[in-house]
Amino acid sequence: MALFDDRPCMPSNLLPSLRPSLQESVAIATVVFFLVLTGAITWRAFAVLERNRDVVGRTHEVLLTLERIESALKDAETGQRGYIITGRDEYLQPFEIALRSVNGFIDQAKSLTADNPKEQASIGPLEFITPNIPIE
Repeated sequence: MALFDDRPCMPSNLLPSLRPSLQESVAIATVVFFLVLTGAITWRAFAVLERNRDVVGRTHEVLLTLERIESALKDAETGQRGYIITGRDEYLQPFEIALRSVNGFIDQAKSLTADNPKEQASIGPLEFITPNIPIE
């Protein structure tokens, strides 16, 4: 008898099969499918989150600009009131500075809302608050 022969030492039915069964293949495919699906959903969610973050940031900029318009209008009103009550020209300087600021802030608000016609329509009436005369 030869030391090495081609006969297996153990019967083949005792060796584990290395080929996956149909059930195992379906289970592996299902797990891979759900992993890919979860990855795609997560990627999409992050894309939406990033877009929403940009929209919220722009909205905050618009709100801040509108608050600046309101503040400048209050400053203009205060300067105007001081001039009307006292008749002294020194009260006109804060009024003039405030009007320049308001016009600049209105332009800034218009540029921030350029992509939204509804917001543009809301900002349009603000232009009629300040006179369109040059302040010297």
